[in-house]
Amino acid sequence: MNDKDMELDLIINQYSSKTTEGKKASIDELDALLNSVSVSKKEEILTAESSEPLEDYENDFESTVDNTTYDERIYVSDDVVREATDEIEATTEIASEEIPSYLKEMSEISDDYDDEEEDSEEDDESTIDDESTIKKKPKTSKKKVQKSKINSSIFVALIVVCVVLTVSFAIAIFGINMGMEYLGVGKKDVTITMNIPKGSTSNDIIELLYKNGIIENKTLFKATIKIKKAGGNLKPGDITLQPSMGYDSIIRELCRIRESFEQVIITFPEGITLLDAAKLLEQNNVCSAQDFIFNFNSEDFGYEYEKSISTDASKYYKNEGLFFPDTYAFYVEDSAYNVTRNMREHFEKVLDDNDLYKKIDKSGLSFEDVIILASIVQAEAANKEDMKYVASVFINRLNNPTEFPKIESDATDNYFTNVIETQSSDTQSLEMFRDSYDTYIKKGLPSGAIGNPGLEAILAVVDAPETDYFYFCSNLQTKECFFAHTLSEHEENLVKAGLV
Repeated sequence: MNDKDMELDLIINQYSSKTTEGKKASIDELDALLNSVSVSKKEEILTAESSEPLEDYENDFESTVDNTTYDERIYVSDDVVREATDEIEATTEIASEEIPSYLKEMSEISDDYDDEEEDSEEDDESTIDDESTIKKKPKTSKKKVQKSKINSSIFVALIVVCVVLTVSFAIAIFGINMGMEYLGVGKKDVTITMNIPKGSTSNDIIELLYKNGIIENKTLFKATIKIKKAGGNLKPGDITLQPSMGYDSIIRELCRIRESFEQVIITFPEGITLLDAAKLLEQNNVCSAQDFIFNFNSEDFGYEYEKSISTDASKYYKNEGLFFPDTYAFYVEDSAYNVTRNMREHFEKVLDDNDLYKKIDKSGLSFEDVIILASIVQAEAANKEDMKYVASVFINRLNNPTEFPKIESDATDNYFTNVIETQSSDTQSLEMFRDSYDTYIKKGLPSGAIGNPGLEAILAVVDAPETDYFYFCSNLQTKECFFAHTLSEHEENLVKAGLV
């Protein structure tokens, strides 16, 4: 046996112990060596690889003159091909089972040594003890990028889920709110009377309904009118509605021909108390005094000035002072809620028209203190000119609490006597209210307003001139006021006013 034959035997022996990739390499080597081996060796090889007789393939070999090289085609039987294919598939299956387990094992190992890999510049190598050897050379930067991509994907997915849930929730809430608005669910069950002027368009009526608190969504109501094709059937005139009626009932009422309601005109003098205003409303058959007092001190309509009013328990009427004295037109047998709403709306208009919010801010006093002080000035002064100086006296005392801890106004004592004492019989409560309203007892301003001041009294407080007056008195007959800097001057003025 020559050297090449021995080499061929060696390759064949190695072939059976190699992996699939190794076998492919050995076949390539076998092809190369077959070009240079003897005919007898080919026959031995082919006989070993196939169960078919060698003579069946004699014509497939061409020999050279020196019998040392051959051009050959090796034909293998179907059984041999099938056997080789099965072996390759088996090897592939083993590899497919081993490689994932290897990768999982390497992943666990790499997680334990992440910190070490960040500081290392050398590649790591790992092997698994089987028929195949796998080399892994991870790079820290690639691993970080891969983990970063996974984390980013999870983060993006969470954001998408949150956005979808938020949008779905918002749509659901919006739908529920629209349904409740349409049906009038959760809205106030109060009676609101208003007048729809002749010539009003659908938009005018919708604006009027929104302004009066009947509807809260103008677009939805406009769409409802359009769907019901009721735009041309809305009638003018006086109408009584409730926010809780729902859009269908409101539109039906708007489409009815209505008779005009009876109205009454009432003028409320400046400085009037809520108790006296309630009595006037009841006397004119607008609403009961008790209902008005309750609604006026319990209802808020979202105006800015309402937020500035305290709810101190020592106040007798919470919203005394928030009714602007003026001439009003009321419907006979109207609701106390409707009367209160009209009064609050008018008060807001007075504040806006006279730029009082800004003026109050510049005065350095709180909104409630301005109203309380204005109610005292209204009761103490007889005219616009005197109001300014009376206001300056009280402001000077408030600014000097050490020397003048009490403002000492007779009007506050009169409010306790004429209002609080007439409405309350509880001794303990009366004592508390006396201490909180009588400014000969209480330091500073009383707990609440003692009436409802007019515009001149409010302006007198916010535009009070700078003086050094700390005392004043007035003639009860002529209403003339006398102002003093010192107590001795004040005592002289009391004589002039006929008070002593």
